[in-house]
Amino acid sequence: MTDARGVLDYAELVHRAVLLAETPEVREQLRAAYRVVFVDEYQDTDPAQVRLLEALAGAGRELVVVGDPDQSIYAFRGADLHGILEFPERFRTNEGEPAPIAVLRTSRRSGPTLLGASRRVARRMPLTRLPAEKVRAHRELSPAQDGPAEGLGQRVDVPVGLRGAGRARRSAAPRSSGGRRRLGRDGRADPHRRPAQRDSQSTVRGQRPGRGAR
Repeated sequence: MTDARGVLDYAELVHRAVLLAETPEVREQLRAAYRVVFVDEYQDTDPAQVRLLEALAGAGRELVVVGDPDQSIYAFRGADLHGILEFPERFRTNEGEPAPIAVLRTSRRSGPTLLGASRRVARRMPLTRLPAEKVRAHRELSPAQDGPAEGLGQRVDVPVGLRGAGRARRSAAPRSSGGRRRLGRDGRADPHRRPAQRDSQSTVRGQRPGRGAR
């Protein structure tokens, strides 16, 4: 809707884009302009965004989406998990077959301990309408051999406002009161040496900006 100053909010902006993109003339222009469309964080899309995507890349056109149904956390602002669960049927191939699903089996974000904990939680959540073998493979992620290390003193914080389950950020290394990092003999942050004064910025804070088809 439009406020008193004539400014559109995000939902109304997407709604008007959908109405425009669904007109036959504009839809054909858009589809001719983009040979392939890529969408990240598809689990966080809402129905209006799915309609917009259909106008851009429906009818069997080249479309690649990436998402994790276990990390759908934005229902409070309209995100609908059904979008990713219904994707294979809603965006069928030119031959009329359900869209294929490729499972990424290696996690490069988390070490073995954090990954194992998140997988145990995820296995308790029902996940229907996707092939059972794909769901099982998705929830049996393996950590990368060269992924994040899990050594002494590498504390993991999950502040409110970060990007979701399993998406943690490490706290910054301890700093001295002069703002310099305290390092051990190996050049890493020394977890046993405490600064005389805690730096107010020593813990990483996360904030996720608003976005479109995330």
